[in-house]
Amino acid sequence: MTRPIGYFVHHQGRGHAERCLAIVSALPVTRPVVIFCARADLFPALPPHIRLVIIPSLFEATGEENVALADIPTPRTLHCAPLGWPGIRKAMGQIVTWFAELTRP
Repeated sequence: MTRPIGYFVHHQGRGHAERCLAIVSALPVTRPVVIFCARADLFPALPPHIRLVIIPSLFEATGEENVALADIPTPRTLHCAPLGWPGIRKAMGQIVTWFAELTRP
């Protein structure tokens, strides 16, 4: 069995999705790909060997966030790493679970 490639795509704008599609289009059609993204509308009409898994958004607040952590100072070079957001933990948990299940004998 050919192991699939797992690919996280940030859902802000279209650039990350377009780059992802360019890369996976260059792969052999026999290589399965799983794309993890919060927005399905960025990936219309995917070929059958590419599957989209919707993960929680990394931006939209749900009311579960720890607001106090949002005020912790971070370096200016840090991009999109909000602290105390359960959505990020849930999204990364989905991705990690997929990889863990993939490596089970």
